[in-house]
Amino acid sequence: MESFGFFGYGMSTLVLLSFMFAILGFSGVLFYFLSKAFHSQDAITVDTKQEALDREI
Repeated sequence: MESFGFFGYGMSTLVLLSFMFAILGFSGVLFYFLSKAFHSQDAITVDTKQEALDREI
């Protein structure tokens, strides 16, 4: 089997899987905190500036 990139084929696959896991994990954590900050019904409502400042997150 021919070498694939700098590493072998198996190591390149493991590096690719670890990057995918890190990206998906980060996006999951980001989605969790954003969904906590912006509830579905509150995201539709348009507030005035003062209402937005007074709102608790």
